[in-house]
Amino acid sequence: SNSFVWAAGSTHPGEEDEVLSTHNHLCRAQSGVPIVTIIAPRHPERAPEIEALARLRLAEAGTGQQAVLMLRSAVEVVDALAKQESKVLVICSLGQLPALYKLCDAAFVGGSLPASSFHGEHNVYEPLHARCRLIMRGSQAAPPAGVHELFVTTVDGSKSMAPLILDLLLRSHTCARLSDSSSQEASQKASQKASQKASQ
Repeated sequence: SNSFVWAAGSTHPGEEDEVLSTHNHLCRAQSGVPIVTIIAPRHPERAPEIEALARLRLAEAGTGQQAVLMLRSAVEVVDALAKQESKVLVICSLGQLPALYKLCDAAFVGGSLPASSFHGEHNVYEPLHARCRLIMRGSQAAPPAGVHELFVTTVDGSKSMAPLILDLLLRSHTCARLSDSSSQEASQKASQKASQKASQ
């Protein structure tokens, strides 16, 4: 997928607003890259209210018509990613996070922001295992012990989350463009050499 995909996992009331604010900030940055935000609440029965909140916040932001989909599985998310457009995906079942994180460039682990209704321990090891390039956790959670602390960034909300994600997005997009141009240049040189050999 050419979209930038990130997930907020195990979220609690109060955190989804911060996540949606981050989504809108990234869309307003006009990077030229579709932004896909996945929200997987700790209690999936909250998915309908989160879907409604997402529609409201996207409409208020005025960042253009975007889809808000409620999905059950990572397989459905893969299908949704086939369409290159900014969107919010709300997950309404448990047990999907390990597979979802593998689709993501960045991850936020919930139950940890000051705005959260819950402050406790949620699993940072799943996004670590999935090799997400940026892993964020709220300042209200105890930092993970040992070497894992080196790979987890502390945030307070959208104001600190959005710049971190945008930085990763822009660096990733720049690298991808450089890689594409290098590949095209190499291909052109190979074609020129082939043409020269054929004419000899």
